[in-house]
Amino acid sequence: MNKLGFYYSESFINKLNLWQWWLVAIAMTVFSHAVMGWLNGMYDSTKPPASFMAIQTAFSGEQIKAYYQVFIEQGTMGLYIQTQFADYLYMATVVLHMVTLAIALYKSLPEAWPQLKKVAKWLVILAPAAPTFDALENLVSAFMLVDPTGFANWIAIPYSSLAVGKFASYMLIYLWALVAILLSVFGHGYLMLMRAKLNRA
Repeated sequence: MNKLGFYYSESFINKLNLWQWWLVAIAMTVFSHAVMGWLNGMYDSTKPPASFMAIQTAFSGEQIKAYYQVFIEQGTMGLYIQTQFADYLYMATVVLHMVTLAIALYKSLPEAWPQLKKVAKWLVILAPAAPTFDALENLVSAFMLVDPTGFANWIAIPYSSLAVGKFASYMLIYLWALVAILLSVFGHGYLMLMRAKLNRA
């Protein structure tokens, strides 16, 4: 059996046709963004001193402790911790969203461009990278939240590094989505034009 990367088989990819994969991908995208809206509302209820991104990419133990101190003084630290656990539900929806989108993009590219299809295969494999980084980042934050104003400052480095990896992975997949859609439209249009010319010859 031909394998698509390490854990997606061609038989799995071919269980649905192109348009079915796009319908699933769109549905998963809508669902994931709905969960994200719920999670953002939960985070906003903590009266945060800064955005998720600002806290996660601070790269400074002292700065993160200062943010945590605000939650403690406001009495919202418990809700903030609940938000960290709720984030795992969002991560699960992101896996579904990213993987189905990557598969839809893979199937959209013309078979006449095998090298580009190889790139698309690797993007299917890398699709779960963002939620994986997110899960590891939350695991590190769990150790920090055991003692939110007394954890070792060096822990902020791996914590923020994982956050940067997460945001970079999101950017990579969404940038690829834009490029792949444009290439798919151009590629299929070009092939149709060439076939029309051959038929007229």
